[in-house]
Amino acid sequence: MSNAQSVGVAIVNYKTAELVKDCLTSLSYELVHLPNLKVIVVDNDSPDDSFSELSLFVKDNNWRSWIEVVSSGNNGGFAFGNNVAIKPFMNQNKDYIWLLNPDTFITEKAGLSLVEFLETNSQSGIAGSHQQDENGNTLVSAFNSPSVFGEFIGALKLGVLDKIFKSKVISNHEPVNHKSYDWMSGASLMVRREVFENVGIMDEKYFLYFEEVDFCFKVKKHGYSINYVKDSCISHYVGASTNITDVKRPKPKFWFDSRRRYFVKNHGRILAALADINHLLGLSFYRLKQKIKGTEDDTPPEYFKDFIKYSSIIYKQD
Repeated sequence: MSNAQSVGVAIVNYKTAELVKDCLTSLSYELVHLPNLKVIVVDNDSPDDSFSELSLFVKDNNWRSWIEVVSSGNNGGFAFGNNVAIKPFMNQNKDYIWLLNPDTFITEKAGLSLVEFLETNSQSGIAGSHQQDENGNTLVSAFNSPSVFGEFIGALKLGVLDKIFKSKVISNHEPVNHKSYDWMSGASLMVRREVFENVGIMDEKYFLYFEEVDFCFKVKKHGYSINYVKDSCISHYVGASTNITDVKRPKPKFWFDSRRRYFVKNHGRILAALADINHLLGLSFYRLKQKIKGTEDDTPPEYFKDFIKYSSIIYKQD
């Protein structure tokens, strides 16, 4: 494979300027391998000085020939921000569009490895990276689709059932190199331009979370595979911009909204309601199990009440 393939990188920023600077610095080393790489950093109307700070950072490093910092003018969410970059890249006929989180740091050839895989596997529409945390521990990045029964298994958190019903558990803790999965973490996804042309851009009705699950669902329905590429390695500081992983804080409303939208949109309201019921049943048994064992319940505060409040059974706005 030659290195002539053009790659457009979409990075959405919201009050994470320092993280984006590190991400851009790591991308600067990838230019040796992908000289036709261009980046659009979309500042999603950050209320701080992110836009001017990132613009100055790019200017001071003489990177304006390959990095553009733009303002979305409105914090319409993660899918909205990505689309701000995806649209011009499609108009520029980029071969590939790389969706990269602001809280990531890529290792050498991470982008090249994804491109090389897609170049030699025509049936693949998306290639996703291996991910690790700041300490080098592997993060789950390849997943099975959410399902009605899987909601019960996932909420119950019972190891023996996870093993028996492995295909229903969302997380794949030991992904196989180059294997196709239902969806991969949106922190690092290399997407063929033709996929966006055939499938459409990201659904902007998702504010944050589940937008990549929904997009991958559509991509699979169009006959493309979504593949894990172990040679493409990134460090991902999960939740650094949203604190979503902090179980001591309530889940934000937009998480419930996004989850509900995914099920209702892709499976209908009846199956969405069944998925909600299964989730609540599994969660109830999990909490009882933890109480009997005397071990900590890591359910976020108000989660049970909020889940019911924003479930597809009660909350009808989508």
